[in-house]
Amino acid sequence: MNNQRFVTILNEVAASMARAPLEPAAGRSEAEAIQVWAEFLRRCVEQGVPVGDPRWKALEVHRDRGRARFRLPAEGKPAPDTRDDFSVGLALLMSMLHPEDDA
Repeated sequence: MNNQRFVTILNEVAASMARAPLEPAAGRSEAEAIQVWAEFLRRCVEQGVPVGDPRWKALEVHRDRGRARFRLPAEGKPAPDTRDDFSVGLALLMSMLHPEDDA
């Protein structure tokens, strides 16, 4: 899957959700935010985006007409520093969603 298709899937999935994973919601608990993010990931995987895809680490979020949109950095732009807690958090979330895959 090329970069354009990767980003398109993420943005289409995010736009199709009733509770957007990137938008702040007043009164949303941490547990609810995790559920929304997990649903977003589930839908992305259904569309063919692997959870282990290294492009997840390089994603940027920008505002376009008031909506948060994913995009990848421009070619030749230095890669941003990735945070280890994102990788650890994603791995923990996926292990909670698919505990049978741990064996």
